[in-house]
Amino acid sequence: MAFYKDLPDDKLITSNKSGQSNVKKLLSGTDFQYKQIETLAELMFVCKQYINDKKQLRQIEVAYYFAEKKHSHQKRKSGEPFIYHPLSTAYFLAQWKMGASTIICGLLHDTIEDTETTFEEIDDIFGNDIASITEAVTKVSYFTKENRDEIKGEYLKKLFVSMVQDIRVIIVKIADRMHNILTLQFQSPEKQKKIANETLDIYVPLAARMGIKIAKTILEDNCFRVVNPLGYEKITERMRVYNTNFEKSIQEIVNNIQEKIFSDKTLRNTVIFGRTKTISSIYKKVYNLNKEFDEINDILAVRVITENKYDCYKILAMVHEMYIPIMNRFKDYIANPKNNMYQSIHTNVVNKDGNVFEVQMRTFEMNDYAEFGAAAHWRYKAGDSIKENVSEKQKKSDEKIDMFSRLLMLEQTATQEIGKFDVFFSEEEQAANVIKSKKNKGKNELEDIVKSDFLSSSIFVITPSQKVYTLPYGSSAIDLAYKIGPEIGNRLSKAKANGVYVPIFSPLQSGDVVDVITNETARPSKRWIKFIKTINARQEIEAAVSVDEDKEREKQHLENLKTIRQAKSQIDAYIANNKLQDKICGMEELLTRCQQIGYESIYDFILDVGIGSYTVETAIKMVYLKDSDISSFSNLKIKKNISELSRKQEMLIEYNDIEVAGIRSLKYELAECCLPIPPEDIIAVRTPEKKIFIHKDDCRKVAQQFSKESTTLKKSDAKWILDATYDKFYYSKLFILADDRKGIFLDITQLLQRVDVRSINLKVRIETETFGGEIVVAVNSVHELDELINKLAQIPSVNSCERIIGAVST
Repeated sequence: MAFYKDLPDDKLITSNKSGQSNVKKLLSGTDFQYKQIETLAELMFVCKQYINDKKQLRQIEVAYYFAEKKHSHQKRKSGEPFIYHPLSTAYFLAQWKMGASTIICGLLHDTIEDTETTFEEIDDIFGNDIASITEAVTKVSYFTKENRDEIKGEYLKKLFVSMVQDIRVIIVKIADRMHNILTLQFQSPEKQKKIANETLDIYVPLAARMGIKIAKTILEDNCFRVVNPLGYEKITERMRVYNTNFEKSIQEIVNNIQEKIFSDKTLRNTVIFGRTKTISSIYKKVYNLNKEFDEINDILAVRVITENKYDCYKILAMVHEMYIPIMNRFKDYIANPKNNMYQSIHTNVVNKDGNVFEVQMRTFEMNDYAEFGAAAHWRYKAGDSIKENVSEKQKKSDEKIDMFSRLLMLEQTATQEIGKFDVFFSEEEQAANVIKSKKNKGKNELEDIVKSDFLSSSIFVITPSQKVYTLPYGSSAIDLAYKIGPEIGNRLSKAKANGVYVPIFSPLQSGDVVDVITNETARPSKRWIKFIKTINARQEIEAAVSVDEDKEREKQHLENLKTIRQAKSQIDAYIANNKLQDKICGMEELLTRCQQIGYESIYDFILDVGIGSYTVETAIKMVYLKDSDISSFSNLKIKKNISELSRKQEMLIEYNDIEVAGIRSLKYELAECCLPIPPEDIIAVRTPEKKIFIHKDDCRKVAQQFSKESTTLKKSDAKWILDATYDKFYYSKLFILADDRKGIFLDITQLLQRVDVRSINLKVRIETETFGGEIVVAVNSVHELDELINKLAQIPSVNSCERIIGAVST
């Protein structure tokens, strides 16, 4: 599969023998042979290229003959000998220069699962280290056989727990999956798609997170061909034409960069070559980002590998001297490494012919990590013994990708949560399989956490103290605050990205310098859950909100008791003052009457009296007097039950950002005619139905309504409680108009990436050759809205962008 080679040997430009040896070193990763092998000799040829310990080489041969004997009566779906599968798995591991113990595990990985081989047998012959890895691979593999969807949660749990204990388990599993994908054509079409989708869902993002680029590329492109053959063929054909048209210019660019670099004698031990993007990555940009093929700037990249990072920056200056750099297309992953250990400098430039291409600069060590990621720590080094230092290498890997220790904590938490279910159910419920469903729920939550926090696309952000944090794509300052620690998240009030205040719920971009600002009086809000991407943040917010709600309920309960006591005193005083003692019914009859009108207890009714739902006189005449006729009070607005009252009171807690006539927590609606945003001057308008609408102070509709003598509306003073608006958002509608041109939609939507967009309706008007429409956004303040309008107005070809005063439909 030539398409996995960055470039054939004759297109790798070097200057001397030293350079040629570096090319050979590089090709060990970039010229990966993705093929099935059928003989031990092919495997040993690769192993002998880098393993110089004859005893270890002999152990690999012993493992092969052991596996061959165990699998001697088994065939693959293709009808070929089963041994070809573990042999090819080991071949891939050898090409990654893994240690002898990992290669042996590749050869033995199916023996416990598919033959009568036992753990003890492998332990006796090859040692506990190899036996443990083989057994762990077996436990994970068990869950890939059948019922994939039903037991995916358990499968992921086994997969990740094994990885926490020894990363070689997952490295072997990735190599195993690579050969299974290579021979996927022997499965039924239905199963091909199921396995391909599972691979794209789990193994591709996992390989990417671990930084094993070769595996990620091979698995992604081959599975993409299965799940979307038409898209694959389209991009393949476009790439064939592209390579034919630009082959000469690619060679010329590489030659020119080589000549410039080699003019400095200190840089002559440098390797320069070209490479093209993978099929699946091009497809994502063309279709997912709505780009034309010709708009993709990094189809071609020139890679420069040198000895140290200082030379990388020196070469960067040379490249920018030769070509015109493109603004906002420069990324320094050396200063700010990716979460998968990737380090490199990327810059997009334009040559004299108008061709846009990317130049990547990295050291040989960085290139090693770029190709092999976390597996690089497990690659063979001269002097390594067959028994490797697992804990030390595992620690080094985790320090780089920030994954295993968090997974271990996740597993411990999940196990504790699942175990809690056992004590809550009766024997009858257990017999009814309730516990099983609850445990499955716990496993499904584990699956969600793993996918969200570890398998999704990720970004990295930097704090002012220069600490780098990895977050799922789309994360906000809220996610970052809780990643730093729950005590920071629970006190989060504001955030800055690159020195500019941003809403705490707006998505962050990779490379942002983010400062989370706390306040001792700040508390998390339920609204935050709508915007967060990390499960940990959700759990912490739910816990904190639950505590706050408990406190609020307790506070409300005490206030209710006080209100009931006061109302009871008023009722008793009214009865005494009007000498009604002999006319009052007994407690049993009083309770019956309260229940008839929807109250569970007498105290619930008295509470409604206390909060003004009934006057004291009405309450006594309605239920207290012996000769009361409840039906005569049917025109009163009577509460159905106290739980509705409780819900209403809980709802009022959310309405705490506006004060009306000196009173907070009154339920209101923001008027759709003007949609006020803090800190604009506002007024409250009460309708005859006692609804409260908040308008801008200068709202034309309000002025028109109050100019009529017959108006039944009432005005009240209102003001924002700004301390309570920091975590809330308010709708606003914008209208944007631009000259129609290629790329205008992409320019607008890219700017809106940091904004909470609720709806967007943009279209081309052919008759006027314009492009525009309405955008509904949620913002935190007028300042934020004005800033957004100014940025949109500055986009080339945009003629106007303004706020619309009118109804918003979301």
